[in-house]
Amino acid sequence: MYQANIVANYLSKISGVKWLCIKEDEIENVVFGESPNALREAFSEVLSLLEKARNFLIKIEGENQKFRSVTLNVDDGVLKIASLNSRMVIIKCDSRIDQEMERIIALLHASKSIKCSVCGLDLKLAFDRCPSCLSILPFISQRCPYCGQDLAVKKCPKCNTSIYSDGSKAPLLFKRSYARFRRIEV
Repeated sequence: MYQANIVANYLSKISGVKWLCIKEDEIENVVFGESPNALREAFSEVLSLLEKARNFLIKIEGENQKFRSVTLNVDDGVLKIASLNSRMVIIKCDSRIDQEMERIIALLHASKSIKCSVCGLDLKLAFDRCPSCLSILPFISQRCPYCGQDLAVKKCPKCNTSIYSDGSKAPLLFKRSYARFRRIEV
């Protein structure tokens, strides 16, 4: 699992993220990534509110329920609070990237590694730019949440090889047939 300051730095560069905060459970370390001062002052109140919600869920549903995330829709976006293993992530983002952020946060905290099959670059922390709307998105995104552009095949930032979002190499047949198709059409 990546350190909290690395995850905060990574998530803050994604288009549509307004601010975020990450808290480690084991240590009393809180990373505030461009978050407003009011959050710093009220952070303990937010944690106690989440603990009350967790206790309420356990009381109603039983001990087997696991608290994963809470999403609050606000006027200018979404406030998402995700609890993963020993880490809590509070993030304010655009409503269009809400579901993508949940998937990204879960992938960042999963033990599965996503590397380029050619050069071995860690793709979990790499970025890509949507060719249609120029939004900055994580390399592991399959589709742009803003314009809907398919981002399944991309170029590795290090070796410039065509690969899929999971790091596997795109077949040469795909590239050749696509290039041939483009020549005929033009």
